[in-house]
Amino acid sequence: MKLFFTIVLACTCIAGGSCLQCFTCSAVSDPCTLDITTCLSTITNCQTVSSQTITFLDESDFETISRIDQRCEVPSEDFSLRTGRVFISQNIHLCSSDRCNDQTEAEPANNTRNGLQCFGCFNSSTESCLANQQRVDCVGRQNRCVDGKGRQRLLPIGSNMVLKGCATTNLCELGVDLRAFSLLLSEVSCCEGALCNGDRGSTTTADPGRQRQDMIVIIIVLIVIAAFSIISLLVLVWRWGKRAVDPPAQRWAVGQLRYHDSAGSDMEPELA
Repeated sequence: MKLFFTIVLACTCIAGGSCLQCFTCSAVSDPCTLDITTCLSTITNCQTVSSQTITFLDESDFETISRIDQRCEVPSEDFSLRTGRVFISQNIHLCSSDRCNDQTEAEPANNTRNGLQCFGCFNSSTESCLANQQRVDCVGRQNRCVDGKGRQRLLPIGSNMVLKGCATTNLCELGVDLRAFSLLLSEVSCCEGALCNGDRGSTTTADPGRQRQDMIVIIIVLIVIAAFSIISLLVLVWRWGKRAVDPPAQRWAVGQLRYHDSAGSDMEPELA
């Protein structure tokens, strides 16, 4: 059957001109071995798909899985999701010449912060998600804050999943198939603006790194206030001490001088 398909494809390419040739390969966390394939006459691009999944069991225990797929172009698109405990991304690169997709390792994901922050969590229920949510810095093209529900096989929390985090716009429309990433979203809603996906009155867990930075700033401010207070107190003590140690004789002499000035003005002879 495969031989028959190859013969038909070759005849089609001969009849209609030349068909594009692309490399094919697939590998997880390792370089892939390239093979050559001839694409259908309707395909004009070779495609490289680089994807990455990072899962955090805690702050120090995490796993990174990178995958590369080389092929003739099929419908696909870039996307990215970050919840604090889970990060997934997919990047598509196209080229249009024969065997142009010769990359053997996945491209690294875009982890450049873009200034947007959203609340993030990834738990088995709404209650546990709200109780453990934290602020998440969005990266790359993530331009929406997201709330979602569905099923998962990424973390040992059971199959049901509730999430909050940062996402690219296309994830907000349930238009991206995430089953290859062990995720299946059944509900999703997105909003624009910093921290717009937070529930009022809910308990939030601050990001540890940001919490340490805030604590350092508070300590510095307290030190500056304390130093200013100590300096002001020392200046007051110095002024009070200077007045207290003036010699009595000096004060008496000043008084006598004022007395003589007063007496001398009374005894001054009148002019004729």
